Amino acid sequence: MKNQSISSASTRIPYLNNENTIQHTLSMGHRIQVLSYNPTSDSVEVVQYYSDDSLNVKVTQAYNFMMWCPLNGKYSKVVQTFTKFSREYRWNEVDNLICGDPDKAFSEGTRFRRLGFAIIPDRFSNMAQEQEYVGKFQRLLEYLNKLQQKDLQQKMEIKIITSMEDVKDKGPTIGTNRLGKNTVKRFVVDLRKSKRDNYAWMEMVLDSSFSTNRTFKINFQWLVASASKVEAQVQLLQRRCTQYGLKLVNIPHASISADVFVNPFFAPIVIPVRDKHISISLESTISNALDFVSDGEIFTDPSHLQHIDGFVFPVVPRFFLVKKVLARQFVHRSGVIFVRLITDEKGWTIFVIFQNRRHIGSDSDKEQLARDVFLKLNRLIMESTNNAS
Repeated sequence: MKNQSISSASTRIPYLNNENTIQHTLSMGHRIQVLSYNPTSDSVEVVQYYSDDSLNVKVTQAYNFMMWCPLNGKYSKVVQTFTKFSREYRWNEVDNLICGDPDKAFSEGTRFRRLGFAIIPDRFSNMAQEQEYVGKFQRLLEYLNKLQQKDLQQKMEIKIITSMEDVKDKGPTIGTNRLGKNTVKRFVVDLRKSKRDNYAWMEMVLDSSFSTNRTFKINFQWLVASASKVEAQVQLLQRRCTQYGLKLVNIPHASISADVFVNPFFAPIVIPVRDKHISISLESTISNALDFVSDGEIFTDPSHLQHIDGFVFPVVPRFFLVKKVLARQFVHRSGVIFVRLITDEKGWTIFVIFQNRRHIGSDSDKEQLARDVFLKLNRLIMESTNNAS
């Protein structure tokens, strides 16, 4: 596919003079694609023309609104960013995936369906219990290895980290795989029962390391598969985890997204803590006293939080854009609430709290548990900041 620029509105798109050539033009105003088919050579040529203005990613509009949050019974501020021109969509790569590309790899920017899950670790009172938990995971790993395509049968190596190892594992998670391919393991699951069935497959993405002190994420990603076939694989995974004694929880995309406002229909609760020492103390208390467990570190875009006074985040000097920062994230062992800690250059921290609606669903008991956990967390933060002042 060729790419050319339209520098002015008067630019004309050339048409081929060959009578045998079939040509069609697709236009989005700022982007024009000319598709030409030559029956003589049985070839297709695609030429794309784009406006220079469409390359300006700074043409954005932030829309601020208030949304009711059932977690605290108040309205919370939500930010959504609209862009005048969408990023270039590599539809030719999507065509290849649908038609049977042997690579079967989703690149950044590809739109596909996904489901996320996390294994929440048990509580351990001794080393024997921890080793038992590791054994449960190893059984699950054996099952996952069997799912790989037979022609790509390579044993998947997941690094296992226990409390005895002298390794400070911060857990790069699925949410960071756009910035580092080594943070995740990927493999393709062939969903066909026989070669005569319709072409269908999905990709499974796993954390590259398993820690007894951190959640382990598993993502289902698919583009060429029916919902029923994916659901069958999900049920198999859930049954295996239940059989092995592992707690598997469905998680929302917001828990791995760089944008804390990625879902415009759910309002996270944002609580700023403008004190470095209190922030450090609160992080320790969350893990030890409130029954939260580490969910790894998530690359987060703090540009949507710039309306909060006093916080300073690193900026790309040339483009004056706010850099993404690594934010520590925790999840309650019940799976009902996430809290993400976004720390600025001064050590101040923004606590972003959101419910796990996928896990709670319509369960009133889990809904009440989420409120109770939030009230304890909110009370802890308020008391800590009030005592300091």
